[in-house]
Amino acid sequence: MPSELLKETAVWRRLEWHVAELGDFHLREAFDSDPTRGVRLAAEAAGVYLDYSKNLVTDDTLSLLRRLALERGLEERIRGLVRTAGRPDEELERALVFARRVRTGEWVGATGEGVRVVVVVGTDVGPQLAYEALRERATSDLTLRFVAGVDPVALARTTVDLDPRSTLFVVSATPTAQATLALAAAVRDRLSSALGPGVDRHLVAVSDEPEETAAAFRLPREQVFRLGGGRLSPRSVAGLSTAIALGEAGVRELLDGFRAMDEHFARAPLGANLPAIAGLLAVWYRSFLGAQTAGIVPFASALRLLPAHVRQLSLAALGGRVQEDGQAVETGTGPVLWGATAGEAQSAVLPFLHRGTVLVPVELVAVALSSEAPGEQQDLVAASLIAQAQLLARGVSAEELEEAGVAQEKVPLRVLPGNRPTSVLLVRELSPATLGALLALYEHSVFTQAAIWDFDPFDRRGPERVDELAVKIASELSPGWKHELLHDSSTNALIERYRRLRDGGT
Repeated sequence: MPSELLKETAVWRRLEWHVAELGDFHLREAFDSDPTRGVRLAAEAAGVYLDYSKNLVTDDTLSLLRRLALERGLEERIRGLVRTAGRPDEELERALVFARRVRTGEWVGATGEGVRVVVVVGTDVGPQLAYEALRERATSDLTLRFVAGVDPVALARTTVDLDPRSTLFVVSATPTAQATLALAAAVRDRLSSALGPGVDRHLVAVSDEPEETAAAFRLPREQVFRLGGGRLSPRSVAGLSTAIALGEAGVRELLDGFRAMDEHFARAPLGANLPAIAGLLAVWYRSFLGAQTAGIVPFASALRLLPAHVRQLSLAALGGRVQEDGQAVETGTGPVLWGATAGEAQSAVLPFLHRGTVLVPVELVAVALSSEAPGEQQDLVAASLIAQAQLLARGVSAEELEEAGVAQEKVPLRVLPGNRPTSVLLVRELSPATLGALLALYEHSVFTQAAIWDFDPFDRRGPERVDELAVKIASELSPGWKHELLHDSSTNALIERYRRLRDGGT
């Protein structure tokens, strides 16, 4: 763990001076003066190609960022990660066995029927991303549905047309969270009213605390799977639903993709290391150029949930204000990530990036081949991505518009300043292996940022006080509550207004 204060290190100060040295740097001039830039500032590994040449960096910038990584102990942290990553995951093997039983019909419900629909309940986006991205490769007729969060209305709407006799619920559980317990109880009640005894056969859970969860959910211990350190990752038992959908071969191919990027991260030099490059660029924009947000725009509808998944990874790991040593962090950390598919972003988001005044580094993600779209259509999607990246970088000058015959009074409205940073991530096809590699890249990019800012990327505890306070307020919302409310005036007023609205008042 670095002992020197982050902003007092020589390389950090040098990077701060370097920002001023960049002056009026513009990507248009950078490409015009260096024809090799687009080839030199690119790297490839595990089936993922990264073009980072359209970022606001020079060779000196990249050299200083690598020095920063060395000074902050990134390589030692990576070695520590590798020492623990190769251990066999017995719990995952147990989950694969269970998934096989569900897929083959060996696992039956209370009435002896096999499972036809799996309902995944939880706030973790990763498993749904994996299912949606790889759905065309699913090797069974099972249907998966997802309920985000602990909203009972969402649960009711998602399951209204399902037959409980052939439905299996997979709950991502936090046994101390009252909302999770309440939702699990709602699932059990729904099943019990339809099936009577034997509802246990329709409910399994994944949890960091399997013993406590088994007791809280009244489940046999063998129907609760331990998450380990991967709550947000489809590589862990969190991907139980992925195993049910894809089968063991698909999951092992997904894990092979994760491992390929893991090995690259562990062995490649920083200058050719995809996750390290992506993570260091994120640090550059957040800590030195002041960018408070960053975007991810997939040019593939199958990756619709990629931005949400990466946002969970990033905010959970980098959302702190205290470093591992207990000292307050000295710089801006954890950019707020947003994203949308290119189709969703076309009408407003992309024009904003071209014309707006806010610095927003963006990653554009593309797939070269798709079995769901003819080649010509896929070429048009790729052409749109490449054109967006070029135009964001170069912009359109007043001179170019005048030469094109644009009326003088309209020129100021049509000028695009350019110098908008993008990275392009390109894979050949969306297979389990390439998806695993892509997701591992993002995991290790977050790990790199955490190393620089001295965070523990695996410490993803939420504010425990929320659950304690929610239990207290829930009792105060009950119709029989007669005692004085002792919160602040806003909280008291909200409790009272909610009770009146619920009870038919105004």
